Amino acid sequence: MGLCPEGVPIVLAATKIDIRNEPKTIEKLARELYADDQLSQFKLVSKKEGQALARQIGAYSFVECTSNDKVRIGY
Repeated sequence: MGLCPEGVPIVLAATKIDIRNEPKTIEKLARELYADDQLSQFKLVSKKEGQALARQIGAYSFVECTSNDKVRIGY
């Protein structure tokens, strides 16, 4: 990847997974990040997509977490 010395393990972490089940929060976040004509481009990354990206970049691990309810998933 070029950002870390060779051999340093990479952990890919998906944060804020608690909002997956909160449509109003997702819509609010999309509106904060995108112009109205670009809202259709906003999407959350699924666990499967995160795992695929972790494999693609050669990450040591992929984890999902949220600080709201102290959940850590997917060691």
